[in-house]
Amino acid sequence: MFEYIYLLKNFDPDFFSDKDHHHCEFIIPVNETVTGKQADLFETLLHSNNKFSFCIGSNLKQYDKTFIKEEIIQHFVRLLFLPNYLKTNGQHVFFIEPEEIPGNLDLIIDEFYIELKKQGIKITLSEIMDSENNLSPAKDNKYTSIIHSGLNRYLNSSEPESGFETFTKTFTIPQDFGKKWVIPITSLCDFLDKRTRIEKFETWVKNKDPFKVQLIERYNSAIKDNNTIVSENELLKFKLDNSAYYLQLIRKESQGLINEIGSLRLEIHRLTQQILHPASPAGHVSHSMDDTDLIMRMQAHINAETKRANDTFNWYKNEYEILPGWYKKIGQLIKALMGKRSFKSLFKK
Repeated sequence: MFEYIYLLKNFDPDFFSDKDHHHCEFIIPVNETVTGKQADLFETLLHSNNKFSFCIGSNLKQYDKTFIKEEIIQHFVRLLFLPNYLKTNGQHVFFIEPEEIPGNLDLIIDEFYIELKKQGIKITLSEIMDSENNLSPAKDNKYTSIIHSGLNRYLNSSEPESGFETFTKTFTIPQDFGKKWVIPITSLCDFLDKRTRIEKFETWVKNKDPFKVQLIERYNSAIKDNNTIVSENELLKFKLDNSAYYLQLIRKESQGLINEIGSLRLEIHRLTQQILHPASPAGHVSHSMDDTDLIMRMQAHINAETKRANDTFNWYKNEYEILPGWYKKIGQLIKALMGKRSFKSLFKK
């Protein structure tokens, strides 16, 4: 019902072995475990179906700018191109751990932005916030993920039954329930135990207020559909822009081919006339129509030129004339938008 993502204390390959993990999402903290060249890290993530992302924490302040650039960011680039890296609206997600002093990580975050942008990679930052505190409006392209304090207290309780009763008595769905709910975990056993408790919690919510659960599920479905539509629209826009450019090139080429076809047909006509009415300039012996070799050579030339004209015309028809009418109309509309023809001309018969 809610979108859970699990925050690791350290990278552990066992979480990406796909053994009964049900394709979960994990946050990997950026620390000495994952910095530098890590061939095993790449191979493990490459062969996993679980999604992953990285978390930028205050521990990075101990490193200088050069180390962050050369030992961290440059080695992360290839990991970002893995299909199971977590993305939103086509942008790679980096999480930011809660800061004791707001803005403490700004310089490090800026460095990530700058260096990854050079690689053609756009990132989105997700600030991890406590759901019990008032959330400040997201800055720039940052969106918020939450740590639900009550839920995590229950999940960390040494007495799960009593902890569950205490938690459910005071539980209210936060207003930002559509954000990712961050669940810190310390080990594989801790992860499996907390998943079991989360299933119990969700079952309780569904039994207590099924109507509200239906609304939440519809809301989540609408958000996913909206993200899909946004991505599809971006792709269609890209295709349309490229199609308009390609259409412009085809039309320019087709005009040149039409001119060439005209020239070839004139040449065919000239050669035909030369055979039928051979010239007889002064001082030269005119060729007779009985000159079989001349006639055969001229006829072969005509046939070759005719075939060339037909091949050129057929290529033009295959490349442009068979295009659907809506495709050509879009090309004319784009031409009008670019000011190369008037909108009024579009409606002339």
